[in-house]
Amino acid sequence: MTGSLPGALGNRGPRYRAVLTVPPGPKRLTDDREMARFHVPSGGRARPRQRSAPKLAAARAILVVRLDFVGDWVLTTPFLDELRRQAPHAIITAVVIDRAFALADADPAVDRVVSIAWARGRRICFGATRPGTLGAFLQDYRHGRFDLALVPRWDIDFNGAALVAHGSGAPRIVGFSERSTDAKALANRGDDRVYTDLVDDRRILHEAARQMTLLGALGVRAWDEAPVRAAFTLADASRVDAELACTFGADDRPLLAVAPFVDQGRRTLPRDQLLPVIRRLQAAFGLRIAVVAAPMHAARATAFARDLGDEAVAFAGRFSLRETAALVARADLLVGMDSGPAHIAAGVGTPVAVCSCHPADAPPGHPQSPVRFAPRGPRDRVLVLQPDHALPPCRNGCEQAEAHCIRQLDEAAVWPRLSAFVEAILAT
Repeated sequence: MTGSLPGALGNRGPRYRAVLTVPPGPKRLTDDREMARFHVPSGGRARPRQRSAPKLAAARAILVVRLDFVGDWVLTTPFLDELRRQAPHAIITAVVIDRAFALADADPAVDRVVSIAWARGRRICFGATRPGTLGAFLQDYRHGRFDLALVPRWDIDFNGAALVAHGSGAPRIVGFSERSTDAKALANRGDDRVYTDLVDDRRILHEAARQMTLLGALGVRAWDEAPVRAAFTLADASRVDAELACTFGADDRPLLAVAPFVDQGRRTLPRDQLLPVIRRLQAAFGLRIAVVAAPMHAARATAFARDLGDEAVAFAGRFSLRETAALVARADLLVGMDSGPAHIAAGVGTPVAVCSCHPADAPPGHPQSPVRFAPRGPRDRVLVLQPDHALPPCRNGCEQAEAHCIRQLDEAAVWPRLSAFVEAILAT
């Protein structure tokens, strides 16, 4: 397992922690033709099961291991909703990383959420908001009380989700084959041995729809257009409402949330290109501006808001992750990068416009492709702005460390579509 899980970006993880050494996984493959015990291809009939397994509705305890980012969690919520419908009496436990914990912890489809703060080999630091929750999870995990473990990650498993699922001792472990992508075949070679049930699906699908195919291994036919969610509490909403009232007073002009930052430079529209666009939106539509970002970007968010003038306020560092979701829910629309806030906007029903670094003529199966990762919402409420072509030396997608292909999204390129989108949204 990775020795350094992705940082929390300043988002608070749970208070109570405990370290557990998980058992080693099966030996790695020496023959690429070797398969797990039950293989479900993307089309046609599945191979016969080599052992009996309980029906999903009869499962008592289910483990879902999702060691990805905030946006990935939001895209997993339709899968979790269907899992809850199919197993209404099961205790569903989700294991996530600290960065996504607060959002997952409020999700109504799961009964228990546990985070992983760090992992060094097989030593893993688990956490939960209450000691009783953490203790109960550790007992279930140590003693093999989960009937079923699910890993909804299709592409490369960077963070050892397969090992965590294997460590649960669940008699049935379901996930996507290492052959799903060429990159995964290299990075996760041998991980297929962890699973009892494999889905071998190489189709290019939106990630929210793809996770529904995982349920096919359990005999479930699910609606792959189900909406996503981003959960927050009444307390989160109340604090945001009070803060907005204090900040903007009785001003009831439309509120635009702006999410200017993302971890990777290549996916970030440079400040000198984004600022003129937001200023023009301000002037054209009379907008108040709320700049949202992870706590680690608080200083940058403050500077960005300052450059927009008195009608813009930065809330990075002032609100928790769930409170940020509540703020985005109060906004009339969000403009941002291809990152967590954009998915949160879709999850709370706020229209969203996203600047993507992935060229429109590049392969749709690329990890940065909007075909796979665009915010999930009605077509008239989601706008994806992409460069038309890759800039040399990039070919199949932007391959540079810093902003490169995305620099083609200057004011002249984005304004016609973006302004028409905003006008249509505010007119409704």
